[in-house]
Formats: sequence, C-alpha cells, structure tokens
Amino acid sequence: MPDDKLCIRCQGSGVLPVEGDDTTVQQCICSYSRALKAHLGAEIATAPLIQQSPLFAGGPPGEPPKLDRTRDNLFLKGYWRDLLSHLKWSLGCKGPMFRYRMMTDEKLKAVWLGAESYVTKAKSRRDEVVTYNSLNDLVGPDIDLVIIRLGFLGYKNIAMPGILKEALMIREFACKPTWLVEVPTSIFGPGHFSYSEEVEEYVAAHFEVVNLTRKESARSDEVLHGFAVTQPDEESVGVGVDTPPPEALRQHMPEERLKSPPRTYTESDLPGEGYGARKRSQWGKKKGGGPV
Repeated sequence: MPDDKLCIRCQGSGVLPVEGDDTTVQQCICSYSRALKAHLGAEIATAPLIQQSPLFAGGPPGEPPKLDRTRDNLFLKGYWRDLLSHLKWSLGCKGPMFRYRMMTDEKLKAVWLGAESYVTKAKSRRDEVVTYNSLNDLVGPDIDLVIIRLGFLGYKNIAMPGILKEALMIREFACKPTWLVEVPTSIFGPGHFSYSEEVEEYVAAHFEVVNLTRKESARSDEVLHGFAVTQPDEESVGVGVDTPPPEALRQHMPEERLKSPPRTYTESDLPGEGYGARKRSQWGKKKGGGPV
C-alpha cells in the first residue's frame, strides 16, 4: 500500500493500542470501514449516503437506537437506486456482525427446484461453493434479516406464489424478519409472476407497507419486468428483466394492491448528485456515528 494511503492512526496495521494497557489492542476505524464495506457489498456500499431513514434512527452513544425496523416485516416500495441508500444507512448502522441476506424471487424458485443443491454441483467443486439444498438453507433462522427483491422472473411458474409464501412462513416460524421489495416497474399484483391472492392476504396480514417512492426518480426509459401481459386474441406474453416492452404494454402493468402513502422528505433526507462526497466526511462528527 502506498505511503500516502496509509491510515494516519494505525499506519496500516489495522489495530491501535489501548491506552493504559500494553497487552491489548483495539480495531482501527480504517479496518472497521473495510470490513463494513465488504459486509455490505459493492452495490450498497457505493450508494449515496443519506442522513436519516424511516428504517433506522440511531440513539446517543452507548444507548439503543431510537428506531430499528430491521426487526420488523416490511413491504418496501420505491426505486431500487433510492432504496440502496436506505439499506446502506440501516444495515451499515447495524454493523458487520449483523447477518443479512439479499436475494430475488428467482433465487427462491431456483433453490426450491433444486438447481443450487449440493448434488447438482460438479464433484470437483461442490465442497468449494455455497449450496442450498432447501429454502430453509437459504432463508433459515441463522440469518437476522432476509431481503427479497420481487419481479425477477422472466416467465410464469405456477408454483412460484407458493414458493414465496413458504419462504415467508419459514421466516415467521423462526421469528425472524423479512423485507419484501417492490419497485414501480414491477408492481406486485395480478399478473405478477410471484403474485397470488393468497400471498397478498398473507403479506397484508404480516407486513407493514413502507412507501419510499420518489416521483423525481422516475425515468422515461424504465424497463417493466416480472409480469405477464395479455393482448387481444393472443397468448400471455412474459415481460422479462432484460427486454423492454413496447410503450403500449405499460397499460398492462398489474394494479397496485398493497398501498401506503409516500413518505414526505426534506432535501437533507435525500441522496443526490455529489451528496455522498459532500457528506461522507461528516459522519465521524455526528453523535452515534453512521455507516462508514
């Protein structure tokens, strides 16, 4: 590591001596920052940093947080690029020891069908890669929070709504929270590949809707995905995640079922161009700190 990149506190060692104790060291903030970024993953770690979120609010040093929605079942609505900042704040404040797992509904289907089980891997690699023999392996009680992004199926599978409900019930039995994510380009309603009335009733009974949608984030080139459309005298056509449909197909977007009014923000709440760079240096000065 070049000298100008060395941490001025620990000089690259990652640890600092504890004052008054020559035999004990403590982790340096630079080492903690690297561990947290690796824990969050590149997509979340590089998202713009926000000052506050309805998902988490820290408390004074040494005291519990004022608000911690990572303990609750939530149905999050919003554009993914905006939600990433809320995930960065809430998961970052929980720290690298908080076990979370983010996946798509397509991942649930693949595991349920056995596509990621131990026996499907090449014998030369099956002991080197992560395998999931059942949904319980994927979403079981060892994970503190499961985040499921909806709308990643490119075709209909009649079992998919049941697979989703089974995963949610595994979490319920384990008394562990789940966050479901709906984006405006893949409304969870009739026609959505993971939707059924039974799943909707379950989600409505066990989840709280948190609407983080910002109209300012809408783009004219958004790609619709994760649902089927039926045109006159034609069979249903799947709208996948890779192929943008003709503009005329937008009228076939599933009707919004799980609703909550959008949250009202001030400018200081929201990520924007250059925001992360401007605010990043302030976190060390704030009470309670924040994700690095």
